[in-house]
Amino acid sequence: MTKKDKDQLGYSIALIVFLLLIMVRNFFSFIPIMYFIGGALAISFIVGESVKAMIPTKKTKRKSTKNKTKNKETTKKKTNKKATNNAPKKNHNQLRCKKEVMTLPFEKLSWREFERLCYYYYESKGQNPRETGEGADGGIDLIIYNNKDKADEAVQIKMYAKHRQVDVKIIRELNTAKKNHKCMLARLITTSDISLAAMREAGDNRIDTHDGFWVENTLLKWRDQEAKRLKYIK
Repeated sequence: MTKKDKDQLGYSIALIVFLLLIMVRNFFSFIPIMYFIGGALAISFIVGESVKAMIPTKKTKRKSTKNKTKNKETTKKKTNKKATNNAPKKNHNQLRCKKEVMTLPFEKLSWREFERLCYYYYESKGQNPRETGEGADGGIDLIIYNNKDKADEAVQIKMYAKHRQVDVKIIRELNTAKKNHKCMLARLITTSDISLAAMREAGDNRIDTHDGFWVENTLLKWRDQEAKRLKYIK
C-alpha cells in the first residue's frame, strides 16, 4: 500500500473511532464535555496512526532527472533521424516536364534536366538539337547544327559542383567523341570552371567552352525570359 493510501485509511479509521466515542457519550456523562471531546480526538488520532504503522508501505522507484533527460534526448534524436530519413531526396536521374524544368530553382534540377534545359535553349535558337541518349558516361549529350559554320556540332554537358574544375582529360575525351559522331566541331557546357590547360586543349581542337559564368548570365537569363513568354511565370 502506498503512503497516500495509508494516510487516507488512517484518517478514515480515526473518524470512525471519533464518531463511535460520540455515540457512547451518555456512558461518560460524568466527564465534562470539553474534556470528553479532547480525549475522543486524541484516542481517534492514536488509533489511526497505529493502524497506519502496522501496514507496510510499498516502495516506488523514482527515476532520476538525469536519466529522464537522457531518455528525452535519445527519443528526440531518433525522431529527428526518422524525419531526416523520410525527407524527400533529390533524384539525380529525374526528368520532369518542360514547365518544371523552366521554372524550378536551378539547384533543384537533376543533371538530366540541365541537359534538357540546354536542349530547349538551342531549340529556341533554331539549331535543331538532337539528343544522343548516351547519358552521364562521358559521351556526347547533344548534336546541334552550327548555323555559322554550317556543320553539326557535338555538345557535352557537365553539371559539376562549383569547386570542381573541368580538366584537360574531359576535353580530350570530348575531342575523341566528336570524331566518333562525325562532327568537326564540339562544345563543352559546365556549371563549374575550366582549367587553363583544358582551355588550351579546347582551343587547339576547335572546341568551344561555356563555363558557370555563361550558365548564370546567358542560359538562366534566357530561361527566365522564355518562361515568361510561355506564360509559365508572370
